[in-house]
This record gives sequence, structure tokens and C-alpha cells, in this order.
Amino acid sequence: MLLSTPEDLKKLIDENGDYILVDCCYSEHEYRRAHIPTSIRRTCHPYVKSEVDGEPGLYIPTEDEFLLLMRDLGISNDSFVIAYDSDGSLFAARFLWTLLYFGHEKVALLNGGWQGWITRGYPVSVRIQSPPNNVPEYRIKKKDDLLVDKDTLRSKLRSYNILDVRSTEENLGSDLRENLRGGKIPGSQWCEWTDFLLSGNTTEEISELKPEIELKTMLDTLGVDETKPTVTYCQGGVRASLVAYILRYLGYQVSVYDGSMKEWANLVDTPLI
Repeated sequence: MLLSTPEDLKKLIDENGDYILVDCCYSEHEYRRAHIPTSIRRTCHPYVKSEVDGEPGLYIPTEDEFLLLMRDLGISNDSFVIAYDSDGSLFAARFLWTLLYFGHEKVALLNGGWQGWITRGYPVSVRIQSPPNNVPEYRIKKKDDLLVDKDTLRSKLRSYNILDVRSTEENLGSDLRENLRGGKIPGSQWCEWTDFLLSGNTTEEISELKPEIELKTMLDTLGVDETKPTVTYCQGGVRASLVAYILRYLGYQVSVYDGSMKEWANLVDTPLI
């Protein structure tokens, strides 16, 4: 499925459907202030990275960390998981990309997120939702092709469509994000992550995906060859995960370079242009 409309979700809620809705808004304060009814608060850092000394590192969670997250949220292999946030779907898509990587098939991103829900006048809740109890132990079936590491990317640069989805300033090197070096990975095409989205609500917040025909046209213009695998990168893998999720929805074969420029630009032997 991969994508859900607010109307689809409203129907599921009204009919007491079988699903788990995860609030991935950046701050817990947002959830406690108000959230979509039945939603469970995400329990990990919004970057959904393996944590080192309490802080997110470069890479996706370990298997043990992922299993703990699934247990905390009451998610089993059979759960239909829907996720949303209030930040252009960045954190919800990162969460769902992690589920896809560990082999979870039944996921959907709420198109339009929190803003799309409230601008339709749908109900909100302040009730703290508890996760399901006594769910079966999660069984991991990793999809290794959904991530690519620096060594594989470096050795096969010409084999991929490479999309740099950072900001203009990052792409040009004027915003180093505290990296040692600026620039971009050779062969990459630049398309900022916001170009995949439109302003679809009265708050002027970016949230909804552009229509499929517009997205396909944009990717064709960039020269993204559907017969080749695509790799997305940004600074830390979060924006890259959203764009990868969108490309997967469109039918592209796509991986995320999870270390992204936080790794690549802080090494001395990785090429930059």
C-alpha cells in the first residue's frame, strides 16, 4: 500500500479497523498537546538510528534495538502500520523505511500528515494511547538492498542513479553542516527533498506528495533511469529516507545511503566534486 489518505485513515478509525497508528512528530510535547485518535507515540529518536551514548549515530538501529522498538509499540509481523508527523513526513517516512528494511511489508505513510488531518476538520485526541499487549515476538527478515554502505557506493558509483536531496546550500558547499569537506558525491543529481512535496493545507506547511505524474516527469528530467537502481543521500539519512520511500511508492528500485554526508564528507578517501 505504502500511502494512505486522511480519508482512508478516518474510515479505518471509524470502523475500528485492524491497524497500528504511530505518531512520529519530532517532539513528545506535540503528541501530548493533541494527536490523531488511536495513535501511539513513537518511542525512539526521530532519526531512528542506532544510539551511541544516548545519541543517534550514523546507521540504522541494530536488530536488538529494532526488536525492542517493535515490542514497545506492540507491533508484530502481521500489523498494518500507518505513520504520520508534522514535518513534511520526514520522520514518519524514516520510521517506515526502517520497518521496510527489517522486512515489514504492511506499512503506509499518511499523505499530508498531521496538517492534512486537522485541515479536514477531523477529530483529535489528548488521550495517551497504550500499545497492544501480548503480541507475538517479531521475526526479522532484513531487506539488505534497501540500504547501501559507503564501500559499495564508492565501488559502484556508475552503477547507480544517485540523488542528492539536501538543500541548495549544502549541495553547493556553502553550508558544511560541520563536515570537514563540502561538495557532492560524483555522478549525483541534485533535487531537494521539498521538491517532491507540495503545500497542501492552509498552514502553508509542506506535507502532501506531488501528483505521481509530476513526480515521474521530474525524475525523468533529472535523468533517473528506471532500469538502474537509485541511491538517495542527504546529511544524515532522514531526508534521503523520505525520498527513497516516495520512489519506492512510484515503483523505482531504490536504496538509502544511511551514513550520507555525515560519513562521506568526514573521510579523507571518499571522492567529492
